[in-house]
Amino acid sequence: MERPLFKFSLWVLLVIVFVQMNGCRACLEKERIGLLEFKAFLKSNCELIDNLDSWVEDRMSDCCGWDRVKCNTTSRRVVDLSLNEVLTFSDPKTCSLNLSMFYPFEELLGLDLSDNWFYGWIHPAAFANLKFLKTLDMSSNYFNGSISMEAFANLKLLETLDISYNDFSGSILMGAFANLKFLKTLDMSYNYFNGSISMEAFGNLKLLETLDISYNDFSGSILMGGLCGLKSLVKLGLSYNYFSGPLPQCLGNLSNLRYLDLTYNQFSGNMQSVVSKLTSIKRLLLSGNNFEGLFSFSVLANHSKLEMFQLSSGGSKLEVETENPTWFPTFQLKIFLLSECHLNVRTRKIPSFLLYQHGMQLIDLSHSKLVGEFPSWILQNNSRLQVMNLMNNSLRGTFQLPNFNHNLVKLEISSNNITGQLPKEFGLVLSNLMYINMSRNSFHGIVPFSIGEVRGLLLMDLSNNNFSGALPGSMLGNCTDLDALYLSNNNFSGMIGVDINADPSVIDISNNKLSGKILDKGQFETFVESSYRGNPGLCGPTIYRSCNTNQVLATPLSNDTKSEEEDEDGIDMVWFYWSFSASYVTILFILIVILCINRHWRMYWFYLVDVCIYFISIRLFGTDCLCM
Repeated sequence: MERPLFKFSLWVLLVIVFVQMNGCRACLEKERIGLLEFKAFLKSNCELIDNLDSWVEDRMSDCCGWDRVKCNTTSRRVVDLSLNEVLTFSDPKTCSLNLSMFYPFEELLGLDLSDNWFYGWIHPAAFANLKFLKTLDMSSNYFNGSISMEAFANLKLLETLDISYNDFSGSILMGAFANLKFLKTLDMSYNYFNGSISMEAFGNLKLLETLDISYNDFSGSILMGGLCGLKSLVKLGLSYNYFSGPLPQCLGNLSNLRYLDLTYNQFSGNMQSVVSKLTSIKRLLLSGNNFEGLFSFSVLANHSKLEMFQLSSGGSKLEVETENPTWFPTFQLKIFLLSECHLNVRTRKIPSFLLYQHGMQLIDLSHSKLVGEFPSWILQNNSRLQVMNLMNNSLRGTFQLPNFNHNLVKLEISSNNITGQLPKEFGLVLSNLMYINMSRNSFHGIVPFSIGEVRGLLLMDLSNNNFSGALPGSMLGNCTDLDALYLSNNNFSGMIGVDINADPSVIDISNNKLSGKILDKGQFETFVESSYRGNPGLCGPTIYRSCNTNQVLATPLSNDTKSEEEDEDGIDMVWFYWSFSASYVTILFILIVILCINRHWRMYWFYLVDVCIYFISIRLFGTDCLCM
């Protein structure tokens, strides 16, 4: 009896598997129709990048095999629609999307509508049928108006909601996201949300890991009660709003926080006590606020995960101290931005803890009134450094190269007191540079020929130094992308011949000791007189100085002036003819009078006339027949 039962069970199992693999492979009919209707809507109202060619109106075609569509392998219901970047750039007012078109997809888990040009208002019941949705991405569109959070009320399983880069506006009410208890990522950045926001609106989002409401118009002080309860929060972005007031102390209790961006708000007060508690932080961005008091870097000694730090004073009330008390970092920075700070106001020293940093990619200590020797050791210690900005300080000494080929892309050390010559291997060691600004220092000597090895160079500014010798232009023949070259206020001498294979929009070689003719071909035809002035030995039409006489040429005149000048030239010619005729008549008259008065001269005159006639007769006719 057991054997027939076993055979029957095995037969039933095989039938079920066969049916699942063959008999029910097609997607649900209403979902197939829904997809075709969505495609028809796009073709009628929008401009497509992707024509969705696999979406065909053929009952034999399984929509689960269509591009951008994923189905559950068992139920064959559509569970994911990747409709991002379907549309091309067009007038955003031409493609208003009715989100009720997604009603048939009741088991949808993921919906991606990002990077399109959809616009329109989000109806409160827009997602009423999508009760299983976990991921909703509507970013980078033109959805607009005040968004009703009721639209998301039924999305109780939602884990990711991205509505960034749209035109949403209005205020966010308390409890707006109360039902989204499984939400982990909420991105509302780059919109026009405004007004005072109560962080109680996020109070129930206990699993929230990412909250980004930056680049909006939120204002007022932050009521942090709800926010401080989000113990799972990893990323918090509040930048580019109008938040004000001191930072709540409870913000320091977010022990899992790795990324905090408060830049460009109006926060005030002393933030040191809050920052000191964020020992798990990796990226800390605080610039563009109104913080006050003393901030000592020693409070970051135990922040072993810190990789990025950004702070600017925003005013005169914040002082930043890195030297006192003595401390040693446990972190390795990648990005360090401390521009325009009241930094080490007693010593004006470069932060000494940077000696222990070996993985920096970007450093900016500009506009900080620093003194001391130029820190060439920053380049030596950080082989992956891409940007080095120390401009507008009072650093002295010489510029030294690291002892290896460096990957630096931008070097900005202008407006210091750096002296000496550029090392001859400059272009070989720093061959990846795209931006060089060494202006307003005291460099001297020639520009090394190796500068020609910096082939990706876009801008070079060596102005306001004491460089001498020939122009480095002939060395830049390989720099085909060069767009701007500033060499003014130096002591360059010699001929101006500049062999540049690029087509720069700006060249300034004014106030040097150059000579010779200014090139009047290629890109040099487009440069104005101010690019060359202050070089007494130069000549050419551009600076209105003749290369033949070394006299100043007339400046270009307007059309009206040219017409007047032409008229004046015509009057001069008439006077010339009149004066010539008068002179001729006067001389002839005087000759006749003299011949009439003096008989001896008269006889001599006739003799000369006879000799002339005789000479002409012999030369032309071989006879003196003209003589009578």
